[in-house]
Amino acid sequence: MSLKNILYALSVGRVFFPKSLFGMQSPISRHVYMRAVVNYYCATTNQQALNMLEVGSWIGSSALTWLEAARDFGGAGRLVCADLWQPYMKDALPLATCYPHPLPTDSVDLTMNIALEADLPFQIFQYNLDIAGFSDKVAVLKGDSAVTLPLLAPGQFDLIYLDGSHLYSMVSSDIAQAIRLIRPGGIICGDDLELPWWDCNQAEATAFIETDYLFDSLTGLGFHPGVSKAVFDSFGSVSTWDGFWAIQKTEDGWSPIDLSKTRLDLPTYVPNEEPDQTQALIRAHNDRIMAR
Repeated sequence: MSLKNILYALSVGRVFFPKSLFGMQSPISRHVYMRAVVNYYCATTNQQALNMLEVGSWIGSSALTWLEAARDFGGAGRLVCADLWQPYMKDALPLATCYPHPLPTDSVDLTMNIALEADLPFQIFQYNLDIAGFSDKVAVLKGDSAVTLPLLAPGQFDLIYLDGSHLYSMVSSDIAQAIRLIRPGGIICGDDLELPWWDCNQAEATAFIETDYLFDSLTGLGFHPGVSKAVFDSFGSVSTWDGFWAIQKTEDGWSPIDLSKTRLDLPTYVPNEEPDQTQALIRAHNDRIMAR
């Protein structure tokens, strides 16, 4: 039996985002705001066909969110998915170059690395796009983003989403390429901005700037220091919603995005057991719009 047939059987013919492989990657609330950003862009620019790029695709949850949103709010969309889809951890424990402390043997990263060694994520990514009917809307760039992104022509994308490496040097490289590739009026956005740079212990974060994840001694929050500093160094202040960030290119530079008048909703592929808190967030936001 082929892997595709196995996935079809396991998912009962639906998209497949197993929790054992951290399939959704980001909280569902971030996907809600991702859809809202597309809605906002299409409504304010009258753009009907979106050309999009995402760096970091894993098994396809963000890709489906972008393509669904482009279909629902713009009418059409194409997406370039850039991802390494290869093991990125050469040594299991300790990982002094990635983390300030050893990883537990049941860590997310170790599980993801094992899956990558078996090429499971890319195959599930392909399956999910196929079962959702978006395979013909996607072009794959398989490799290091520092190598693949410079191959793309400048100024061609309406929206660029960054969710690749969390290390400062690599996030900075991805942002620099995004700035080159975005068209006027386009939106650059990304994941994993849990704590703005000005709110963290900057001296401590700078010492661990090439680590993946850190607990901030000022706030007690876990965050990705490389993402926080790279976004701050590139744009200063950006719009943020529950760790998802975005900013729009204007004639004068960069502008925050106001979603206060944009309705929120869930991607259609999200399972029914979606947390009540996300549903409550959506209802409260949309009620405020209706009350105006």
